[in-house]
Amino acid sequence: MLRKGVAIIHYMPLEIYPPVMNLVRTWDTLYTGLQMDVYTTSLDKKKLHFQPLSKNTRVNRYGVSGRKTGLLLRCWLYFYYYIATFLMLIKTRPASVLYFDTISSFPAILYKMIWKNHCRLFVHYNEYMSEEEYRHGMFLVKWFHQLEKKIYNKTAWLSHTNQERMDLFKADLPGVIIPHPYILPNFPPAEWNTGKKVNTGFPLKIVYTGALSMDTMYTRLFAEWVLQQNGAVTWDIYSLNITAETVAYIKSLPGMAVTLHEGIDYYSLPGVLKLYDVGIILYSGHIPNYIFNAPNKLFEYAAVGMDVWFPHHMQSSRPYITANSYPKIIAVNFQLLDEIKIDQLTSRSGLVFQPHPFTCESVLLPLLEKLAV
Repeated sequence: MLRKGVAIIHYMPLEIYPPVMNLVRTWDTLYTGLQMDVYTTSLDKKKLHFQPLSKNTRVNRYGVSGRKTGLLLRCWLYFYYYIATFLMLIKTRPASVLYFDTISSFPAILYKMIWKNHCRLFVHYNEYMSEEEYRHGMFLVKWFHQLEKKIYNKTAWLSHTNQERMDLFKADLPGVIIPHPYILPNFPPAEWNTGKKVNTGFPLKIVYTGALSMDTMYTRLFAEWVLQQNGAVTWDIYSLNITAETVAYIKSLPGMAVTLHEGIDYYSLPGVLKLYDVGIILYSGHIPNYIFNAPNKLFEYAAVGMDVWFPHHMQSSRPYITANSYPKIIAVNFQLLDEIKIDQLTSRSGLVFQPHPFTCESVLLPLLEKLAV
């Protein structure tokens, strides 16, 4: 028999995926008496490690993700993670299993094949991958996705972060039944709402948090624009996941207008973000995932009272644009930054303060209630 417990399978390190950390913490506050096991990898032994709030939630880490290794070692690390996670599922026998994204699916699929109708399988996609991306991507992910297609009709829950991604996902799978589709946006905890920020200061203080690279983001264009403002704008970056090329580029810039900081604990971010005026999003939209995207940082910036600037091509962020209130959420053409009029973008004239009602607790509750059955 299966036990009344929950398993979360998230191959990528939790520390760079706030939505799964928020899910675990919300679970810990609502279901303190139920066992949850989380199976993930470590970002780096020297980096921060997410800790659950309840002693009934255990985070199991098998291997280190993100290090450059040879092919044989990479294969071993994948094998170790999947086999160790699968064996732990067999040992603990949870009644509900939730996996995040295709790369995490293999142990959950094997477990579902064994327990069939007794195991309730839940799926959430942090990202959207097109069928073309699956075909030309990593072999393991391509193979796992073929297995996924055979179990989608047996899932108790399958969610994407917005309706546009769900529509694309369904269109990619003609003839495949998704019996229980849901939308699960990436909102921050309610405690992030730190109150009213009335006026922006001088210089205008802009911040970016999260993964950063040169090839799929407007990093270079935005840095050049900041430097051209001759001290009227500063830009601070906090990242746990930044490419070596980007680090070298930022450090090569003259002056102190653009500053790179060490990434910090996610739950310490509100105290840092409230020191800034504007939070930016930099995705260049090179694949559909970054066009049909309303990322967690959009809601995090807005929750602490900052304005948000996001690239105008991000279709799934456009419904959150504000008109008569602040904090402002604004679509900006990052390829035409010279046309930006800072005074107009930051003005509060004629606007009323309207806090944004983005809380992970409200959107996670339906999923957690189903997991706990």
